Amino acid sequence: MSQLPKNPNETKAKRKVIGANQKLPEKKILEAINGSGGVISYIANRLGVDWHTADRLIKRNEVLMQAYRDELEKILDICESTLYSSIKEGDTGSAKWYLTQRGKHRGYGDKIEFDGQLIGEVKIIIQGE
Repeated sequence: MSQLPKNPNETKAKRKVIGANQKLPEKKILEAINGSGGVISYIANRLGVDWHTADRLIKRNEVLMQAYRDELEKILDICESTLYSSIKEGDTGSAKWYLTQRGKHRGYGDKIEFDGQLIGEVKIIIQGE
């Protein structure tokens, strides 16, 4: 069994400095962000740091933050393209979902909304088991 140091400062002196204090070139972080889909754990893995460190490194640098936002937009574009392809191929589930999200101005949606007062009796019948 290893012996604990009597002085807590001894432990700090022996620890390797890692985390946000670690100096990583901006170019290396940009390369890690590119193609990551905006997944922080993926970026962290590419850099050899933990999740919190990668998150801090990105948030503390406006260039890195913009590259991260751009990466998120790229992955959204890919998702939208995939959805669009599914709809063109006749996937009615995808089409219905799309209409609930983007077709609200045409009356589609996943909520029932009405204006004015409700007068009279409302009866809700739930069928099934």
